[in-house]
Amino acid sequence: MKKNILLGILFLSFGICSAQKEINVKLLEGKWQSLDDKTNFLIFTKGLRKEIAEGMDNWDIEKYSLSKGPANSIYINQSIDNKNVSIWGIDLLESKKLTLVYLSRGNFLRYKRVK
Repeated sequence: MKKNILLGILFLSFGICSAQKEINVKLLEGKWQSLDDKTNFLIFTKGLRKEIAEGMDNWDIEKYSLSKGPANSIYINQSIDNKNVSIWGIDLLESKKLTLVYLSRGNFLRYKRVK
């Protein structure tokens, strides 16, 4: 029960934070490098999310979709058991900065755009 209340508060606060500015989801496409783990890279293309980090032999490639949540928040969904499940929330998306909220833990993942 406490976990459900905590998740509810997290979703609400995420929605309030994201509603403060418009997000241009077209900016999501491209290559991003983690600011906290320099070996972690994400690439978003139309419908595919690729990720690699130290210790991985190959890129992890998953289909993704976007959805709107409360207060115009944007979620990145992944198909799990044929259901779209929200995995990340977009907290900040600018031309050179990306901050995601990993919804199951509530931690923030910060990235910069790279070539």
